[in-house]
Amino acid sequence: MIVLIGIYLSMLETEEKQDWLTKIYNKYNDFYYRIAYKSLKNSQYAEDAVAETFLKIISSQEKLSKMPDKEFKQYGIEILENKIIDILKTKEPYDNLIDIEEIKGLSSDSDNSIDFKIETKEQYEKLLSFMEDLKFINRQIIEMKYIQELSIKEISNLLNLTEIVVSSRLEYARFKLKKQMTEVFENV
Repeated sequence: MIVLIGIYLSMLETEEKQDWLTKIYNKYNDFYYRIAYKSLKNSQYAEDAVAETFLKIISSQEKLSKMPDKEFKQYGIEILENKIIDILKTKEPYDNLIDIEEIKGLSSDSDNSIDFKIETKEQYEKLLSFMEDLKFINRQIIEMKYIQELSIKEISNLLNLTEIVVSSRLEYARFKLKKQMTEVFENV
């Protein structure tokens, strides 16, 4: 992805525009990648989605450079989500399969567990189903904590939430998932 910033910069005429792009690239590239990877579960697809997002941002640079930061961030996420949808529509059906190892951090064998063990494919599929039922922000926090293995502080910085809010949302989501899993699988 380092090479891409050079390509992006060459697309802009003035140093002022290049400085603006460098600033937003450094600020949002990793954030966009995490969102894309979470949805696509494939690093190459995620990199493609982020690259296409920055190309769209560059093509709308005049308009976007005048936006307040919070508004720009949301607009960038919307562009990225559309790119993710485009990629999901074109990928092969077997690319949507998720490796059970992906949720190893959710198992109670780790220090950062949700307090139950995933032992069967049925339990794994049910957990994914229950995670889909969580509010988007709570699901995002769970995935950032247990799959991406980010700290509470890192999550709070990425989501622009306080650490207290992240911690309470995390605890609520963990409680809800554990309760649902326990209701379905008595021995979890």
